[in-house]
Amino acid sequence: MNTALRGLVITGGTAAAFFSLAPVAPLSAQSAPKDAQTRIAVDNLRGVPIVVYLDREPLDVRLGTVKPHTTGVLPLPEYLVNGEDARVFVHPEGGQDLASQDVTIRKGETLNVVVPTNEVGYLPPPPPETIPNPGEGTTTVTVKNPRSVPVVVFIENGPFDSRIGTVPPDQETTLMIPKSLAESRSDIEIFLHPEHGLDLASQHFELKPGDHLLVKVPMP
Repeated sequence: MNTALRGLVITGGTAAAFFSLAPVAPLSAQSAPKDAQTRIAVDNLRGVPIVVYLDREPLDVRLGTVKPHTTGVLPLPEYLVNGEDARVFVHPEGGQDLASQDVTIRKGETLNVVVPTNEVGYLPPPPPETIPNPGEGTTTVTVKNPRSVPVVVFIENGPFDSRIGTVPPDQETTLMIPKSLAESRSDIEIFLHPEHGLDLASQHFELKPGDHLLVKVPMP
């Protein structure tokens, strides 16, 4: 895959180079699924790409991207329990998040989701989270977004990425990194997805609970 250097990010004194990635599903979604693997088939009726998420507290898990007017088949995480209820979110590029009804996970089966052309299932955005100054022991990342489009911020978390928040155009936002992630690993990789653009990925850098990271979104 060809990549182009897009800029630099300074994180607590460490320089992290960002480079562009093709807007495709996670690597695990590009390989042929196993027969016993649980999958989701997303029929995208819209004329724009959609990003598909699984609602998993405390973060949404990014499953992959489906092209316009295409049905994409994406694998679901193996840790899902047979018979549990789950909810799927999709984000049409340039639009609002849509939420599915609860669906029941059946191991080895394929769930079917249709993304309508209207706003059925529209999910109002949550109110901005206030991080108290930023709170003792809280691990955060401040993202400066000079672009004219919103930027979604992800943290690499195993085979899938977890969404920690969205930074509006021409704004700076501080997002909390969940305690479970900050305490369970010694390094981290951050992905940025500008609306209508390509993913930007950082190099791995060290992370300790209580760190406050600074990321600047490079201009295109």
